[in-house]
Amino acid sequence: MYVFSSSRQDTWKKFGYLESFNTIPEVNAVINLKGNAFSNGEYKVIDTKKKDKEYPEEPILKTLNNPNWFQSKGEFMKQTKIGHEIFGNEFLYFNIPFGFEFSPERIKSMFTIIADMMTVEYLEGTPFFFFSNESPPIKIKYTYKDANGQQKELDAKRIIHFNDNRIGCTSPTDKDLLMGQSKLESLTCVLNNIKAVYESRHMIIVERGANGAWVNNSTKDSSGGSVPLRKREISTLRNAFNQYGTMMGQRQFIISPRDIRFEQAGNFKPKDLGLFDEIEEDFRKIQDAYGTPPELFARPDGSTYENQRQARKGLYVDTIIPEAAEWTNGISAKVYPNGEKKIILDYTHLEIFQDDIKIKAEKTKAIIENLSLLLGDGMISEEEYREEIFKHGFGNGKALPKPEPAEVPPTPPAVDEGDMEETELAFSSNGKH
Repeated sequence: MYVFSSSRQDTWKKFGYLESFNTIPEVNAVINLKGNAFSNGEYKVIDTKKKDKEYPEEPILKTLNNPNWFQSKGEFMKQTKIGHEIFGNEFLYFNIPFGFEFSPERIKSMFTIIADMMTVEYLEGTPFFFFSNESPPIKIKYTYKDANGQQKELDAKRIIHFNDNRIGCTSPTDKDLLMGQSKLESLTCVLNNIKAVYESRHMIIVERGANGAWVNNSTKDSSGGSVPLRKREISTLRNAFNQYGTMMGQRQFIISPRDIRFEQAGNFKPKDLGLFDEIEEDFRKIQDAYGTPPELFARPDGSTYENQRQARKGLYVDTIIPEAAEWTNGISAKVYPNGEKKIILDYTHLEIFQDDIKIKAEKTKAIIENLSLLLGDGMISEEEYREEIFKHGFGNGKALPKPEPAEVPPTPPAVDEGDMEETELAFSSNGKH
């Protein structure tokens, strides 16, 4: 039902991203699912090189788990993720006391600012690809709209800006170079089709549509034909039949003193018109765009529990965890510019991963036992043992240094028995024992 050439332009009509989220159930369901899944992660700070080493007392963890005065961790994560999925842009603002430089210890709170409130301007006259990581700070202006619609600038050092693709950029010095593009942009015709289907179904259910005509059944003219209804009779019938239908307070049976009959003009049942099929097809397009498995949504044919369980795991492995890693990497780059530590979102505590953890533990145990037997039988060296076990996340892959042999004190020179006798005589002559 894609209309590429039509007198109507509604197929490609642009409308607000937030409006789509608020008025189209399929968009709302997909984006809310991602927001809820994303918020299930647990924050950790780990060593960049020794990934099994954690830092549970890092100041940033306190902020991440208690971000601001009116939002919990879960609510904050849902809002910032949903905002990103709707607008293609996400702004994290870190509240730091005035006059202090950015540092994890100075962060008092963090907020997500909805993209509809923000504008970003690239103020450099030099193309973006001439700057390196070691270049001086690039001039970028972040502003927000206050309650009166006036623009107020924010300190760029306190902001992290995440976005989706910027493929719409037409110049390397565009002012809006850094603004991302919403996934909903590519779904314009899909969203318009869904809205049209819902409008059609609404028309059929509430107004019942023009699916036929009431005509005069009398044949009183000289030619034997039917006499058309007069304007007054048409108005009377229209007012009368508005009372009939399937809604609350409407009548189901028609009683009329007129000699009339109903002539069917067509079939306007939603199922026969393919309206439900169109919704289903468009819904799949939205799911594909956002990386969400169809098994996680209510469908006419349903799905088994195991299918849903595997689909949930697939949602995390293929979509949520990679996106969470990108998100935490951005925060880590801001909080730990030297790169010695990094923030991660851990989802291994979820029930869907417990079987995997158990299987991995059993596999690791078997590997260790087999390697230990080989080491005990002298089939492999200790260095080989440690290298193999390191591949499974244990140790550093290096053999322990061999202990240095203990120093043996030098053996005193042998003494001749004749010398011993002379010595004894000398001691005796001196009166010493």
